[in-house]
Amino acid sequence: MTRQKRVIRWLQASSEQNGGAAVHTAPWWRVVCLTGVDYFSTLCYQPTIAFAAAGSLAPLATIILALVTLFAALPVYCKVANESPHGKGSISMLEGRLTGWYAKLCVLVLLGFAACAFIITVTLSASDGAAHFVENHIMHNALSLRSYMIIAFVLLAAYGLVEEYRKQILLMAVAVAAYALLDYFAESRLGVALVMVVALGLLFLKGLREVLGVAVLLVVGFMSLSAIVVGVSLHHVYMHPELVSGWWQKLLAANEFSVSSMVYQCVIIFPLLALGLSGFETGVQVMPLIRGGEHDSEHHPVGRIANTKKLLLAAAMLMSVMLILSSLATTLLIDPRDMQPGGNADGRALSVLAHRFLGHQFGTVFDSLTIAILWFAGASALTGLLNLVRYLPRYGMVPQWAHADRPMIIVFTTIAIVVTVIFKADVMAQGGAYATGVLVLITSAAISAAWCSFGKSKWYCGFYGSVAVVFLYTTGVNVIGHPDGPKIAFFFIMLVLITSVLSRIARLLELRIKKVELSPEATIFVNDAILASQKGMVHLVAHKYGGTPYSVRAEEVRERHGVPEGEHLLFLEIEVDDASDFEEESIYITATEHEGPHATHRILRCQCLSVAHAIAAILLYIRKEYQVQCAAHIGWTTQGPLRGSITFAIFGSGETGVLVRKIIEAAEPNNRKRPLVLVC
Repeated sequence: MTRQKRVIRWLQASSEQNGGAAVHTAPWWRVVCLTGVDYFSTLCYQPTIAFAAAGSLAPLATIILALVTLFAALPVYCKVANESPHGKGSISMLEGRLTGWYAKLCVLVLLGFAACAFIITVTLSASDGAAHFVENHIMHNALSLRSYMIIAFVLLAAYGLVEEYRKQILLMAVAVAAYALLDYFAESRLGVALVMVVALGLLFLKGLREVLGVAVLLVVGFMSLSAIVVGVSLHHVYMHPELVSGWWQKLLAANEFSVSSMVYQCVIIFPLLALGLSGFETGVQVMPLIRGGEHDSEHHPVGRIANTKKLLLAAAMLMSVMLILSSLATTLLIDPRDMQPGGNADGRALSVLAHRFLGHQFGTVFDSLTIAILWFAGASALTGLLNLVRYLPRYGMVPQWAHADRPMIIVFTTIAIVVTVIFKADVMAQGGAYATGVLVLITSAAISAAWCSFGKSKWYCGFYGSVAVVFLYTTGVNVIGHPDGPKIAFFFIMLVLITSVLSRIARLLELRIKKVELSPEATIFVNDAILASQKGMVHLVAHKYGGTPYSVRAEEVRERHGVPEGEHLLFLEIEVDDASDFEEESIYITATEHEGPHATHRILRCQCLSVAHAIAAILLYIRKEYQVQCAAHIGWTTQGPLRGSITFAIFGSGETGVLVRKIIEAAEPNNRKRPLVLVC
């Protein structure tokens, strides 16, 4: 096997994180940690973002964020868990409510926003991890770096990633290269962030194992240390009450001693803090991993849904409390100048408090765990990106190579590298794009929840509708405040749309139908046609229901193609169901008879996504199953070639004869075994 073939084979193989193995479930409190690596990791940079948006009002604005989290986003995603218990999330709910190309376009746009959110999660997490690394002078000391690389190598070996001597050498080479890169870029946030992104992609190419166990360790460790830091900081505030009174007096003076004015400003500012809502979509995506009850069924996993709601509630409550307390501590204890972009606390406010009140050794441990959870948040986002791709194969909107994980990992890693370079690893600059993607997904979830409740409960429909209005407002304010966000999201939307359209066009001639089934009556019709034929040939006549009379069409076919009177003609009538879909598992052929003035005409009927693909599949099935030659008699259309191609791509119809021939040629390489396509 040549080197090129080995590379292609390796790329096409499924990587271990999506290797097709049976899904192992776990208790909800463990799975909440898998959600938490994305959701809870926002604690690393959320206090800075809140202060940048609200200044001294940040704690009050964060309270508004917590209220929206608990009384708006949480009920919406509990509804999503009810309606989509298999991890497809809110996008599938909206898709189920729309049909045809409207559903596909809506899903593609939402996938663009979701891709934006996930990619920015990777790059923003790496950027914030780089900030913690660069600002910690102990951590990026050369000796410390070497120690970290040795520990990383031992951990990788312990997890069984090194199985052969050759792979040991390769892994050591990667470790040395990573050490050299980190040492070279030790003073550069951009350099360290790029190393983190590349390392994440390399790990996914190899395969990420024991994800849940690692997530539990990281989340428990990070949240425990964060609670210690916040607790010690607030104890310092308790011992110095003048900090609170001075802060409150400044707020009153700045707002003309009007509490209502402060509340109003917090409501206006709240959308700029929307990153604190980032974990809900991940929470419903991990539903298949949550262990349900003994009496759960595939269609009604009641126990899994109940445990998912516990997961969402626990994560939302824990995050709300930590966001409020961390915002209060950082606002009261950190100099506002340090919270500005480029300041010592930019993206690492809790870390500054850890170093100040608990010492540099504790602060270094806290920074290490922070970098780890941020890096793993990128891993969670990359997994989410791979899950998004599952929507597209049945639309025919991804190339064949996209079915394998490794090519997609390379593509996503490359995009993440480009985005990191464009933003220069600036956490604040990426916040707007991230929030835009998150808010659009939550808004679509609220709209879907209201739609699902329409006609069932006026109260619930009104409540979800009101939540949708709140998030529409939030999204609008965020877009105005961060215009770069929708621009980046628009780029991802166009990338998804263009890739999808080109892929669909390139795959138009694939035989999409996997299986053909004949009813007993249809089987009798085919057997009778074989017995009545002098040369053992089955003649199928493509016919539009309600079109040319059967007798006229039969006479035309017999005259032009020389079919004797004694041989049967089987009329084939195909109804296009939803041409916007692409792949179809099977079609079922029924049979009926029509009494004409001079003869009885036998008719085969079916529903499918495309007329040409159905005819080609039926011809190939009869040729293979009955070992006889068959021919399709198809009429010409009056459409031009360009219009016919567009009609075929969108509506599943067009210049059927030519398309059937091309589909058969692509599916059957042996010319002698190909059925005949006769156009008249």
